[in-house]
Amino acid sequence: MAHANFGGNENDLQRAFQISEYLHHRIRTTLIHRYYARMLYSLNMHPQMEEQSMQILQRTTAADLAMRRSAAVHASFFLGQLYAPTKTRMMPLNILALYEVF
Repeated sequence: MAHANFGGNENDLQRAFQISEYLHHRIRTTLIHRYYARMLYSLNMHPQMEEQSMQILQRTTAADLAMRRSAAVHASFFLGQLYAPTKTRMMPLNILALYEVF
């Protein structure tokens, strides 16, 4: 089986962040907004991550909760990590594991 070649950029968080930021400013979808917040979290850009996560939660209403539930779950996780006391703060975990719970 042949594997895709991504030019060695598979684990390049800085490049992934640049792409997510570009998309976030040009295409306003829940999926891209969630991914942008995830990149901010992954790069420990806490003030920006807090702002984006709060925006996600503010845009999530009862009417569109089914569509935005995953984004709200991610935003809540990011904010929980930010506001958790330092002693109990969890190490960053694989965000994709949250999909199995919800």
